[in-house]
Amino acid sequence: MPLEPSDSRAGFALPIAGTARLRLFPLAFQAAGQDHIVVRRDTGRMLKTSPAGVEAIRLLRRGLTLDAVRGVVGRANGCDPAAVDLSPLLDSLVAADFVAAIDGRKLAVRQPSFRDRARATLATSIQAPLMSALIRRAPLGMTLRALFGRRPGRDTGMAPRIAENMGRTPALVARGPEVEALSRSNCASLRRYYVERLLLALLPPHRLDRWVRKMSSIAGTHHLDAALAEGHGVLLCASHATSYSMVPWVLAARGYAQTVLMLAGDEAASQVRQRLGELRQAGYDYPMDVAGVGFGMRALVRTLRRGGTVLLLFDATVAPGHEHLDMPFLGATLRVAKGAGWLAWRTGARVLPVSVQSQPGGRCHVAIHPALPADGRSSEPDCVTHVLRRLTAVLEHDVQARPEQWLKWKDYQPGESSCDT
Repeated sequence: MPLEPSDSRAGFALPIAGTARLRLFPLAFQAAGQDHIVVRRDTGRMLKTSPAGVEAIRLLRRGLTLDAVRGVVGRANGCDPAAVDLSPLLDSLVAADFVAAIDGRKLAVRQPSFRDRARATLATSIQAPLMSALIRRAPLGMTLRALFGRRPGRDTGMAPRIAENMGRTPALVARGPEVEALSRSNCASLRRYYVERLLLALLPPHRLDRWVRKMSSIAGTHHLDAALAEGHGVLLCASHATSYSMVPWVLAARGYAQTVLMLAGDEAASQVRQRLGELRQAGYDYPMDVAGVGFGMRALVRTLRRGGTVLLLFDATVAPGHEHLDMPFLGATLRVAKGAGWLAWRTGARVLPVSVQSQPGGRCHVAIHPALPADGRSSEPDCVTHVLRRLTAVLEHDVQARPEQWLKWKDYQPGESSCDT
C-alpha cells in the first residue's frame, strides 16, 4: 500500500526510520548565491536549500539510508551525526512531490498531469531560451521592462500590516503563522533576486556596466572614505535583502575595491571570477575579488590587515556546529554567526553596516552607515557581542521598514526571548 500523508503539500512530517532509503524523482540543481535551487525535471516544481541540503539530497539519490546521510553530513560539518536533523529537508521534499517512494513503497502524492508536464516542457525548452536571448540581445530598456515591469510587485497586504505592528510593539509581532505568511508573501522579492542574478550572469559586458551604473544609487560613501583613510581595513556587513547580490557590483562600479566572502562553494566563486575576467577583457574594470569557503577567512584577515575592504553577509544561515550568538531581534532572537565580530576583533578593522533596498523598474539603492563605535574592551567575547548587537540593530530597523524584502525569515525564532548575550 502507498503511504498516505495527511497533507502532502505543507507541514507533513512522515515518521521515517533511520534505516529507510528514499527514491527521488529526476532532479536538477542550480547554485543561487549561498543557496541552491532544486528542480523536479518533469513538473518544474522547485525548492530552495543550503549546500548541505544539496549534499544530503545527492546522498539520498545514491541510495544511502537516512542514518548514513546524517553521518556523512555531520562529519563534513564537524558535528555529531546524531545532531543532524533531516526532518525539515524531508518535509520539504515530500511537500514538493520530490519523493517517489520510501523503502520501495510509493507515496500517494499528486502525479504530474499533462498540463504540469506541458508547462515544465514549455519553461525549459521555449521560455528559458527566449529569456536568455532577451537578456543577451534585446535593448536594455526593453529587457528591464519585461523582467521588472514599471511598478513594484503587488503585496498581499501582510507586509505593511506587520511593518506597522513592528513599529508599535516589536515584542508582539510576526509570531508563528504571521512569519509563515510573510515568508510566502516575499515571492516577488525572490523572483526579483533571481532575475538580478540572471542579468549579472548573462548581460553582455557593456550592457551590464550600463545597467549597474544607471539603475543603482548609493549613499554614505563618505563614511566608507573616512574609514578607508584610517588605514586599518574596512569590514562592510550587509544582509540578505532582495537585491543583496547587487551590492558588490554597485560598489565596484564606483571604484571601490573589495574582497567578497562567498559561502556558496568554490564552483560559484570560480564563476564570479570568470565573469569579472570577461568584464576586464571588454575594458570594464570592476575591482572585486571573491573568497570562497575553506581558506576564505584567512584571505579576509590578510585583506583587512593590509587596509583593504571586505564585504560579507553577516546574517547568513549558521551551519550546524558553527559558533554563533542568539541576538535580540524583533522581540525574539536571531542566530548570528560570530565571523563578523571575530574579524573585527582579530584585525581592528572598522565595521560599517550596509543596507540595500529594491526599487521599482529594476533600480536598487545601497546605503552605507557610519562606522560602528570602536569598542575599547579588549576581550574577544565582548568585542564580538558588541559588533553583532550593533549590526543586528541595523538589520532590525531595515526589516521593520521593508519586511517583505528580507529573505531570511526562516532563521527568525519567534516566541523565544532568551539570548546568549
